[in-house]
Amino acid sequence: AEKLPGLAFGLAFSPKTTMGQLRKFRGLLADHRLATPAKYRFGVAWELTPCVALACDFEFLHYSKTHSWSNRFPKDSTTGIGALFGTRDGPGFDWRDQCIVKAGADWQFCPYWSVRAGYRFESSLIRGGPSSALNVLTFQTIQ
Repeated sequence: AEKLPGLAFGLAFSPKTTMGQLRKFRGLLADHRLATPAKYRFGVAWELTPCVALACDFEFLHYSKTHSWSNRFPKDSTTGIGALFGTRDGPGFDWRDQCIVKAGADWQFCPYWSVRAGYRFESSLIRGGPSSALNVLTFQTIQ
């Protein structure tokens, strides 16, 4: 295989990072904990010429492994009430795992100026339904 000059690849992984118990949120957050999700990233960049470069990144965030982010509003079929807020199986934000794709181009038309353009798409975290009410507490409410 012939090697393409100016081609670069990158891989990154960030493990799930759990915070300590958030005692002030004991009655709200499932398991009264929050965590940043595990993240998997892959990127590729290609310098077409010394003045023009293209790049693309893919990122996957694994929210389903954290109770506060992923738990739904469970319901007991006899009482209509599920687990209580603040318990391990209690209501959460009902977020699903997320995929993010970013693409961009850079054109440096003189030593002091460059023009950049890019596009970012991310799948919605929010499933809808009763859990959506909790999402007004976050900034992650759009696609």
